[in-house]
Amino acid sequence: MYISNLPKSWTTQEIKNLFADYGEITHAELADCPENNKTQRGSVSFASKLSCKLAINAVHGMKVGE
Repeated sequence: MYISNLPKSWTTQEIKNLFADYGEITHAELADCPENNKTQRGSVSFASKLSCKLAINAVHGMKVGE
């Protein structure tokens, strides 16, 4: 799954912490947003489709701060 508008200060571990409750994370990474110097985007992969769906339902529209 892809995530946008993450705080620039966040690390991969913080992404893993945010999504840990929804299932086994197999991969997580962050990348700068070239069009916006204040945020970054990321991706998270789960071991199962169900975990991914649970995570999407839980965090869609959620605002995370620094």
